Amino acid sequence: MNSIQGGVFQQDNARHHTAVVTQRALYNVDMWPWPAGSPDLSPIDVWDINGRQLQGHPQPALTVPVLTDQVQQA
Repeated sequence: MNSIQGGVFQQDNARHHTAVVTQRALYNVDMWPWPAGSPDLSPIDVWDINGRQLQGHPQPALTVPVLTDQVQQA
């Protein structure tokens, strides 16, 4: 995970993800906050939500940095 520049890891706080050994392994990894017991949201659902928000953006993203900014703002 650390080799992916700007990467953020998502885990669902399942029991084996909250084990001490897992927490130590993920200590320096950026994580999305994900409360235990929250409903599952698949990556496809997340991209669908982001895509719908980006479709309403007044200016299309013509470069990767612009798209990155628009996704982060969505």
